[in-house]
Amino acid sequence: MTFCNHSQFRKIYTTYATEILTYIRNRIKAKEALEMLPKESIQYNELIYEGAYFVRVDRDSDFGEIENPHANYDNSLANLISMIVAMRGDEYYSEFSKDLDQVIQLITKIYHAIHLKSESLRLERIIKNYIISAINGYNEDVSVSATSKEREQREFIEAKAEFIGHLIDAIRKNTKDNPFPNPPSPVSGYSSNPKCGFCFTSEAGYHERDVLSEFLSKMFTKSYASIDALKRIETVDELVSAVNRCTDSNQIDTTFNRNLSAFFDEMCQCKSYIIDTTQGNEELGNTLGELSLAYFKYMTEHENERCIFLIDQPEDHISNNNISQKLLKYFNTIRTRKQIIMVTHNPLLVVNQDVDNVIFVQKHGDTIDVVCGCLELENSDVNILDIVAKNMDGGKDSIEKRLRVYGKDNYSVNVSI
Repeated sequence: MTFCNHSQFRKIYTTYATEILTYIRNRIKAKEALEMLPKESIQYNELIYEGAYFVRVDRDSDFGEIENPHANYDNSLANLISMIVAMRGDEYYSEFSKDLDQVIQLITKIYHAIHLKSESLRLERIIKNYIISAINGYNEDVSVSATSKEREQREFIEAKAEFIGHLIDAIRKNTKDNPFPNPPSPVSGYSSNPKCGFCFTSEAGYHERDVLSEFLSKMFTKSYASIDALKRIETVDELVSAVNRCTDSNQIDTTFNRNLSAFFDEMCQCKSYIIDTTQGNEELGNTLGELSLAYFKYMTEHENERCIFLIDQPEDHISNNNISQKLLKYFNTIRTRKQIIMVTHNPLLVVNQDVDNVIFVQKHGDTIDVVCGCLELENSDVNILDIVAKNMDGGKDSIEKRLRVYGKDNYSVNVSI
């Protein structure tokens, strides 16, 4: 049987779930920043205009905070190039070597452009951190020799900078673009393995389906299991109420990830089925009988390594009609090239295959009696047809039907059942 690869589906919905949580938390931070402003205040102090012996160096509170939106794309492209280079070295792709070289060249060009942007921001962050460290060290040295007025002046300047920083932070968080992430498109979760006239197929629960409603229902409570409801969340308490099975703000991430795992467990369950390509791509059922027939057909038509075919009760879960129409045919195709040893309680498999040797085993107390012979064996001691008729359900009818095939319409088995 074949199995589905769920990595793409998991990656897409993990990213989507993370983006939703980030969107909500950005809204919460924006509201909290606004709500903090009325609580902020600063008292004017004329000391700010008085001169000081030492020059004080100040910086914005977010001077060293630099986001690098290029870093993830930089890493992704680097990994992609490494993967394609590895493919280029694989003998299997030798006929596509020129095409792969062109792909590597094009992606490398894009990578260099993005990597340059990412490196510029990384170096800027390093330089600013050096500057922050130098400023902090200088101000600490200055504070040791400062007068009380100078320290009061410094404290006022720091309070003023913090007040302005809160204003800027609130403005940024409330004007920053924060779009709700777009729902993922349906993902393929299908794999097949064609072999010997069959196609062994596995299909995931999410295959080519819009599973957004299932995702929202698994991740969030009923009141919040919609995009419109999620867009209205503005507080931590609302987020706790929204996340399914979450009761505490400290457990939001843990519970959220647990819900996501449960969603994956449900969606990644696969339905496996078999298609008989020799019968017009007919899909075989999933009952034990139908699967058994597919197995016997596969083994009898395409198994060439083993010379002995040993089977225990092949008739289980298969209807008499399918035994007559299909199973007997499968076994008859290999009888000339394999030794078939079969344990059965079904007379159809005995009478209709012209078996070479019927072995009848019966227990009497502590003794096991064994009688054997070809199907036509009949003498003063043994009558194989008589044994079949007496000891197998439907045996008498099966024998009479088989004999009628040979034109013996008036023949009946002389047994008492």
